[in-house]
Amino acid sequence: MELAILLLISAIVIFPLVLWVRHERRVAARRTAARDAAMARELQELRGVLHDAGVPEHELPSADPAQLHVVRMQVQGLLHSIRLDDGDAPVRTEPLPSAPHGEMPRGIWGAGADLYVAGYQYTGDDGEDTGTIYHRLPDGSWRVEWQTEARLFGSIWGSGLDNIYAVGGSCARFDGRAWREETIEGLGGGYLLAVWGSSPLDVYVSTGDGRIFRSRGDGRWQLEASLGCALHTLGGWGDQAVWAAGNEGRVFRRRAAGEWVPEESGTRAQLVSFFAASPEEAYLAGGEHLLRSRGDGSWQPVDGAPAWTRRVTGTPEGEIFVGGPLARLQAGRWEPIPLEGSIDGLWCDGRVLHVLGDRTTQLD
Repeated sequence: MELAILLLISAIVIFPLVLWVRHERRVAARRTAARDAAMARELQELRGVLHDAGVPEHELPSADPAQLHVVRMQVQGLLHSIRLDDGDAPVRTEPLPSAPHGEMPRGIWGAGADLYVAGYQYTGDDGEDTGTIYHRLPDGSWRVEWQTEARLFGSIWGSGLDNIYAVGGSCARFDGRAWREETIEGLGGGYLLAVWGSSPLDVYVSTGDGRIFRSRGDGRWQLEASLGCALHTLGGWGDQAVWAAGNEGRVFRRRAAGEWVPEESGTRAQLVSFFAASPEEAYLAGGEHLLRSRGDGSWQPVDGAPAWTRRVTGTPEGEIFVGGPLARLQAGRWEPIPLEGSIDGLWCDGRVLHVLGDRTTQLD
């Protein structure tokens, strides 16, 4: 009798425990599968972003989560400033205001002694990070001027200190008093890759699916073109010459009537950076290519340019700077500029070359 009672009690206690263990194992298996599926999706998105940025196929991370070795890293944004009128002056390097989990600077623009940097700060959690605008004041101090959740910024441009745009997950505008987001009707879930304007009354943004929107500076945007490829960069020389370029080496120039006409680049690389010294001298950088146009509708490789270029800027006097490794084209000759670390953006005010970069530290 006692044995029967013990067996009954054991069954009452153990059987539910077995069921609970099996249930927890199934839940854990589903969580693992969901985590692996989410990681696989994130890896595919990362591969797409890196591919669009010009990273060769053989350098892309594996799409299989099981083949990855996860290493915790922290990124510190840096600004390097190089005096152009004094070749012996040391490079001045200063950190951006740091975030607990690191930050990623993506674009730079300036006016006089004021510099603005657009990027984002890592939150350390799943989901989108925090879009951030940094401002270096004329006295050399830095401040985080504006932040918005889940709105990464990748490009910044202004016509003056009272009219600055930053774009990425949204379009933000500074009117000299405050930053505010502007709604672009019809954008939907599109991601903004670039912003540029010829004046405060003539501003353009481009998207990852190949659309170009235009604003007259009144806060309203109109769709002007759908060009069928990710457009990573915009630029021009006043309203006389405006270009857009992006994936597969595709380049477009705007005509006066608002038509965007394709131009022959001779490459299928992702073109990601633009600079115009005049309507007859424009440059595009992307991967293994630095291209130049004389304004005649065709683009040719620049002789002697570094083998890998990701950014390009210059001065109206004809000096050209590229970032890949950092180098300077002066009087027809390329000169390397020693600088460690990656290059995320270039801005030149004629006297000082500002190089936006970052430093990565392994945490474990």
